[in-house]
Amino acid sequence: MRPPRPTSVIIAAFVTLAGIAGAEAPATAPKPAIATPALGQIATALATEIALFGKEAVVFGAPLGSDEPAPRAGELTAKLTGLVAGALGPGATARQESVPLATAQALAKGAKALVFVQAEIAAGQLRASADVYHTTRNVWDRARRPAPAPFAHAFASARLDAEVRAYLAPLPL
Repeated sequence: MRPPRPTSVIIAAFVTLAGIAGAEAPATAPKPAIATPALGQIATALATEIALFGKEAVVFGAPLGSDEPAPRAGELTAKLTGLVAGALGPGATARQESVPLATAQALAKGAKALVFVQAEIAAGQLRASADVYHTTRNVWDRARRPAPAPFAHAFASARLDAEVRAYLAPLPL
């Protein structure tokens, strides 16, 4: 018996490899979806939309607007502003107090930019918008432009979850 030709060995190898590559991979079960908290969804969405403009910014939150009683509204606003600042990156900082826009502009005079987050709870949803403003360095800048317009805007909303409901008044049973 004579030995096989080198070309027939090569062809047999290719056929074997083609059979292995063409075989279907075993079906795997899909990974379960992980539910992201509403505050995390909103903070990530806002930060993604204003990421180019919000680096090294100071983040302030407006007082929470709500159609339900919210005894811990200040804590909710502080948590949301902290999450937005964290999502913007290491140069951004969050202020814990809820203040109106004029006060935030006065307090943010040393920062590169001001991110002003306004949150509202209405119809079972948490809605938030973030506006990015240029900061004013001194009193003359504020005199020239007493009410500067935002140069970037973002909006996000999510259904209320247990974490957000913990900041609201308990439901009477």
